Amino acid sequence: MKTELKLSMKKVFRDEEGITTIGMSVSIFLCIALIFTSAQLYRVSSASAEIQEVADASALAADNEVAEFVAAVNVCDAGILSLTLLSGTLFALGVVAACIPPTAALSEKLIEAADKTMDRRDSFYDGAVKGLNELQKLLPFLAAVNAASVAEANNTGAMDSSYFALAALIPQEGVKFESLADGKLAALSGSIDENIDDIREDSAKAEEAAKRANDAKLRAFMADCGSAPSACMYERAGRLSKISKEDNALYTNVDAWSFQVALKRIRAYYASRTMEPIASSGSIESRADSAIRKRFYEFAYEEFESAFIDDSEGAFSCEIPALFKNTDQMKQTKLYTEACYPVTQNGSERTMHAWSGCPKALGASRMGSISEMDSATFSTCPSCEFRVSSMGNVAAASTNISSGFEHHYEAFREAVEEYAQARAEMDPLTQAVKDKVNPIFDAIKDIFKDAAAKRLIPDPPGKYGAIAMVVNTAKPPADSGFESSFINSGATLGTTAAVSAATLLKDDGSGGSGIISRIIGNMVGDIPVLGGFADIVADCWTGLLRAYENGQDSFNDAVESGLDSFSTSTSSGLGTWVSDALRDMVKEVGLQPADIDPRMPVLVNTGHVAIDGSTFSSSFAKLKQSSLAGSTPTTGVFSSLASIAGGSIKDKTDDAWVNVSSFSSQDTGHEFTIEWVLPGFGDSGASLVDSAIASLQQSISSLDPVRSWQ
Repeated sequence: MKTELKLSMKKVFRDEEGITTIGMSVSIFLCIALIFTSAQLYRVSSASAEIQEVADASALAADNEVAEFVAAVNVCDAGILSLTLLSGTLFALGVVAACIPPTAALSEKLIEAADKTMDRRDSFYDGAVKGLNELQKLLPFLAAVNAASVAEANNTGAMDSSYFALAALIPQEGVKFESLADGKLAALSGSIDENIDDIREDSAKAEEAAKRANDAKLRAFMADCGSAPSACMYERAGRLSKISKEDNALYTNVDAWSFQVALKRIRAYYASRTMEPIASSGSIESRADSAIRKRFYEFAYEEFESAFIDDSEGAFSCEIPALFKNTDQMKQTKLYTEACYPVTQNGSERTMHAWSGCPKALGASRMGSISEMDSATFSTCPSCEFRVSSMGNVAAASTNISSGFEHHYEAFREAVEEYAQARAEMDPLTQAVKDKVNPIFDAIKDIFKDAAAKRLIPDPPGKYGAIAMVVNTAKPPADSGFESSFINSGATLGTTAAVSAATLLKDDGSGGSGIISRIIGNMVGDIPVLGGFADIVADCWTGLLRAYENGQDSFNDAVESGLDSFSTSTSSGLGTWVSDALRDMVKEVGLQPADIDPRMPVLVNTGHVAIDGSTFSSSFAKLKQSSLAGSTPTTGVFSSLASIAGGSIKDKTDDAWVNVSSFSSQDTGHEFTIEWVLPGFGDSGASLVDSAIASLQQSISSLDPVRSWQ
């Protein structure tokens, strides 16, 4: 019997197969204990993870207010920049229009619109500076409200929770926006008012003189070659001389033609005629005429050797001879006094001959002049019939009929003289206009460059980021929702706390879909099409708003659209000059595109945010170091952080929105308003933040390092 019992007990405590009843029981008990313990650990870890997630969300929410503030600053900057550029552009377009007599009335409207835009720019800028400074003061409060609201919204988890979050912006104060107004636009307006009437008047006079000059130039062109194939210098030279095609060029457009073309043709024509021999056949009288013509051509060639025409921009000078047309005019030339005609004497009778080839000139004793024949008694040669009037008649014949080259030259010469007179009136007037416009454009360029360089640069509270401190004051029972004998029913999970930090990074992937780009696009889309003058203003402003995001190219396009709205062509050339001067001036500004990519809050290590050396950052660093060292955190330090963060919230509001700045334009029919929509506060944002501060200060002191789940 004992032996059997002994064998049974042996089986209970020792089995060759490795399984015993007591061993199995212990194993099952241990497994159950581990399962429930692991489940409780999971619950505790989940509670810890949840508060960290709430802290992360609170930090992001707080920093999101800073991101929106930066966006608001950029929108204000876009408005101020575009209005400054618009005012300067309208002033410039007004000056351009003043240089073009047909657009004098438009000039007045453009300058008036520029003055109004300048006033609106100043008003909008003052409002923006004031509004942004007020918002900047509110940022710590708004960030705290947003963080507290997000924490409160998370009180819906599986476990009981009562989250309170307090966000602190680093740094806690921003740099105040100061007025950048320097009075340059007002000084420009005064300078334009002082000179614009003179610019319009001188431009109108210059235009009248230019029209006379252009008319004279056209007549000179027609006399030279514009009338071809009808009679003109080109046609006559081709028929009467052996001039080369290169020297006898044909132009069909006065704009391509120049006075130098005609002068070259004239010189070549007379050079060719001087090379022609005196006729050796025919009647003596016709041969005499040939000799006289040859001398006339030699004289004309000599006269044109020193002739010149300088048709430079801004100045015209010329010296071309007036060939004689009759005997009286011939007497004013050297042909009258030069002794080159053979004189024969038969007793007391003297005879002067046309040239030495006259049969009656044989045995000539000397050479005489026409003036001598005119002042003394000479017999007329019966062969050559040379008289005082012979030389004058040669010129008269070719000048008074259209078949003569000199006939068309005289028309050319008269046109050149009228052109010179008109230019003598026009050039000083155009120079006077340029002397008044250049300083104005220099001032406008200076304003453009200042506008491109002096911008609203945000430097707000939270520039480095936001730190959120969160506590859960619910203290749910340790066995809540998970009752078991393995968990002490009298224990609680205790107060939990967490911190998180967020900072702003550029969202490079958004590109043109950025917040500022969309806002600008909406503003541009709201500008109505009004037609006429109003469209000039609206189109310019549209382009200049685009210039904020696209830079110089859109600036150029905006100015070009303004110039395209009216004709800049003038007879005086002032329209082309002033419009080109405006284009060149604008290109020198070098406007760079603004950084319009939105800033997005992202989670970062708190060490990347608490870097400004402030009391808060120093205290936070001390708390972090002690925690990393494994020592029990000093609750007094954590509580003081809450006090410091709360103390930075000096300005509070329960308003739903803030009007930062606005302006309305009667010219474009558009109102430009920037409003800041504040976070939804519920009953009161101030009380929400106050509760968070109080909960942090009170609850942190109750933090117990003992693990309540044990």
